[in-house]
Amino acid sequence: MDNNEGVPMNTDKKEEKLNDKQKYMNEFGGRLRHLRKLRKKRIDAIAKHIGVHRSTYNSYELGYRLPSLQTLKSLAAFLETSTDYLLFKIDDYDAPGEAADIKEILESGPLVYGGEIISEEHRNYLASVVDSLIGNLNTLDVIIKNKSSK
Repeated sequence: MDNNEGVPMNTDKKEEKLNDKQKYMNEFGGRLRHLRKLRKKRIDAIAKHIGVHRSTYNSYELGYRLPSLQTLKSLAAFLETSTDYLLFKIDDYDAPGEAADIKEILESGPLVYGGEIISEEHRNYLASVVDSLIGNLNTLDVIIKNKSSK
């Protein structure tokens, strides 16, 4: 017969798990608060942007609640950071989220758009269109810079 049969889980372990969760929630709230102050955002503005009541957002900062995944994404975008920072995967709040190199994507092989496979010929055409757009944007930047310096 097992000696632990019918014996509740060690209360110290339960408290430790609860303490770890609360610590995580508090640290998450601290990151939100730090970014809000750093970015000079008001609680009301953040709450409105992410579509929650002011008290709900406040409960995130105080460590009482955690946001949904969609709300987390909205928070990261509004506070100009990455979800990785908010979720403690990285410590640099200004680090950009993972960016994809469009040129590498177009050159890497088969692509699908709306369920249709894009042929190599069309991928090459898309690459030339993107190159042209980037060139036009760079030219536009120069024109704007020249006009503003006059």
